[in-house]
Amino acid sequence: MLTTFFSFWSSVPLRWRFFITSFSGIAVMFTEDVFVVGTTPEGWMFLLAGASVILVVGELIIRDVHKGIVNLQSSIAALSQLDLSKDAQIGGQLEMQHIATDLNKVIAEWRTIINTNLTSSRGMVEAVAVVEGQCHALREMSEHQRNDISSMTEGTVRSKALVHDVESRMSRVNSSLQNIGDVVQQNTSYMAELIRKTEEVSNVSSVIKQISEQINLLALNAAIEAARAGDAGRGFAVVADEVRKLSNQSANAVSGIDTVVEALTRAVHTMEEGQQRIVETIQGIGADTASVTQGMSEQTVAIDDISSRVENFAGQIEEVHHNVEQTTVASANLESLAGDLNALASRFRV
Repeated sequence: MLTTFFSFWSSVPLRWRFFITSFSGIAVMFTEDVFVVGTTPEGWMFLLAGASVILVVGELIIRDVHKGIVNLQSSIAALSQLDLSKDAQIGGQLEMQHIATDLNKVIAEWRTIINTNLTSSRGMVEAVAVVEGQCHALREMSEHQRNDISSMTEGTVRSKALVHDVESRMSRVNSSLQNIGDVVQQNTSYMAELIRKTEEVSNVSSVIKQISEQINLLALNAAIEAARAGDAGRGFAVVADEVRKLSNQSANAVSGIDTVVEALTRAVHTMEEGQQRIVETIQGIGADTASVTQGMSEQTVAIDDISSRVENFAGQIEEVHHNVEQTTVASANLESLAGDLNALASRFRV
């Protein structure tokens, strides 16, 4: 019964408990016997009883509040150490329990975004490995075809390659937020960088696809011209057939790269949405995100006759090789950023 009373008493708001305690003590002290306190011992007993009620209940309230404050300090200290493995258990006053409920909501949001970051970063590392494997195969094919064309068209092929300059500038937002706010801001910067890198990979894939289409057209024209030349053009006919095969293989590889990039983009956007929820939940912690813009320009050269088409085709092969190297570098950078994000998320204990 005493346990039931204390459970009920803890659920009563603090201001009402003070009121009830004070009223009860005053009621005890101001019974009719108190007015004759100077003449009856019972009056003194009621007076002492009322004062004792106020002191005892007041002490219980103070201890209850103190216990809740100590538990709250312990929970905040765990958060400052990036420990999200336990919920806040404050107990005590009803007001302190409301604080514990709000704090646990924030901890739950943190757990969700950290787990999402870990899963996405690991998936990105695996996806980048697939992209690098495809780039390696494409690089070997382009190297082999480049050597074949160079030997067949020695003395006639001039180096005319499309120049693609990729300029990228990135600005990172440095924040002076402390503890958890610093980590949230750093996550935002990493996600912005991941988005930029996936866009770079996507743009390079688009360039490779355009080059593959141009190569296919050039190979078709070369086959037509070789057929017109008869026996003298059989060597070029073989080259044209190999070129078409390389073009189809390049298109298939680019399709695989686009699929991986789309998956990476969706994962990054999911992480970004979760990060936004964290920023909205924690008032007072500002988060600035940096967006990166990048541009890419490309030029194509018109072909006048079969000789210039073959020369331009050799230049296109060189450009494919160059863009594959760029894709490899971009994939390596993306893998490094994914590793950094995974290491950052691993600092939390969830």
